[in-house]
Amino acid sequence: MSCNKENCTCPNTECIRHGKCCECINNHMENGITVYCMKDNDSSYWDNLKK
Repeated sequence: MSCNKENCTCPNTECIRHGKCCECINNHMENGITVYCMKDNDSSYWDNLKK
């Protein structure tokens, strides 16, 4: 899935799912969290997630 890694817009590059779109989306859906690349990408997203 090298194309996913090249196009991944998620700023969390330390994530084990970074660049693995299907795995990432499934994980987010299971946890009820909006996927970064599928939302309005404002800077408060990660700040709110850490709370």
